[in-house]
Amino acid sequence: MEQQFFRRFCQFVQDKDLFSSGQTVVAAISGGVDSVVMLDCLVRFAAERDLSIVVAHFNHALRGEESDQDEAFVRELAEKSGLPCFSRKEPVARFAERHRMGLEEAGRILRYRFLEDVRQHTAAHAIATAHHASDQAETLLFRMVRGTGWRGLGGIPAKRGAVVRPLLFAYREEIEAYAKERNLPYRQDRSNLDLRFKRNVIRHQILPLLKKEVNTKAEQHLNQLAEILREGEEFLHKSAEEAFEAAVKQKNERKIILEFESFCSYYSILQKYILFLAVNFIHENADILDYPAFKQALRVIHQGRLGKFVDIGERVQIGIDHSGIVIRRKKDIPAETVSFAIGDLVKLPGLHAYLISEYVDRKDAVFTPDPFTELIDAQKISGNILTIRRVRKGDRFQPLGMAEMKKVSDFFIDEKVPLHERWNTLVVENAGRIVWLIGRRLDERFRVQPETGKCVKFQVIWTEEHELSESKTGS
Repeated sequence: MEQQFFRRFCQFVQDKDLFSSGQTVVAAISGGVDSVVMLDCLVRFAAERDLSIVVAHFNHALRGEESDQDEAFVRELAEKSGLPCFSRKEPVARFAERHRMGLEEAGRILRYRFLEDVRQHTAAHAIATAHHASDQAETLLFRMVRGTGWRGLGGIPAKRGAVVRPLLFAYREEIEAYAKERNLPYRQDRSNLDLRFKRNVIRHQILPLLKKEVNTKAEQHLNQLAEILREGEEFLHKSAEEAFEAAVKQKNERKIILEFESFCSYYSILQKYILFLAVNFIHENADILDYPAFKQALRVIHQGRLGKFVDIGERVQIGIDHSGIVIRRKKDIPAETVSFAIGDLVKLPGLHAYLISEYVDRKDAVFTPDPFTELIDAQKISGNILTIRRVRKGDRFQPLGMAEMKKVSDFFIDEKVPLHERWNTLVVENAGRIVWLIGRRLDERFRVQPETGKCVKFQVIWTEEHELSESKTGS
């Protein structure tokens, strides 16, 4: 059985193109059965495919001596496997209190910051976490009852940026059976049994009841549904981009006008996606378009009452006039801008992500190809205050490696950036100058030079709403 499990592991890695021969992978190991099995498979895979493995353990300092014992266990595990091991202990509870956030969100931010630091330090290509198919089913159930759309129902992706999940093919029972057959030691985390956490209610009560009373293959069917919806979301988003461009009569940062008959010729679900794209363009946060808001907007549009407008959230109105379907920003509402100082933890507007910034000495600076980590020359910054905002019409910057200024819109065209991603792009700005198109390109004027003494490191940490398996990568 364990040989069959390992063959499936290798096939999944190949099918999803998670990593390949000659690369280095950071394995996020908590010491629990899932991460221990993942590490065992990675070590076996590495022996066959010339892969280098680095072990990383984050100690959340939430369970006192138990947390320290988990860290010692992982270090011993890495040593027995002949693997380098990095660990970091940070008081997550203190961080959560200081930034007024929940323990799980705080833990995720600090944990992924640590994992990304290890990846950069070791020049690794990927970070592997031990999320599996049972986690996927639990996540889908959680999002369904909390309320979400196609994208949310797509579940946990096998690959997102540098983070990969090579165990998504396997269910909890299979993982535990593999560990037993291979006689693998692992740690038990008591918090995984605590029913005060909603994820544990779904894991230990709701999903087992569904499997017992409704369908023994409930987990498998939920995973199939997630895959189907993930493919559907990709198709709908691409189709909506094309439909949006075909329907647009006028478009600027304050107002979009859509041709009425063209818009109404599409199916209702595409109409919703078109409105999503339009609102996101002028409002910078389409999350205000929840299901009731979609229904309200479409009702007004299909009634065709000229001059009738409805408020969508606090900043957007949708209605009909003689020119067509109008999506407009309310007057006197400025675009969202967030100011911060170096060292602050900043929530990125409209995204499930944070920006972390810190000063680092040039000699300690590690350059990385990661598009969401960047280093700039601290001496080029005017003062200590920077801002984050959306790209605006007419923005110009000097792309890294270029000698002249360039319109951001022209840069997007040259780089073939999809339309919906252009509208979502955030910039870091200082004294009226774009420092960084986040995830896209640094401004040449802020690049690190040989004579640079001190740098500023920017790092984006993504958070995934409603992710259930927060114990996968730490203690």
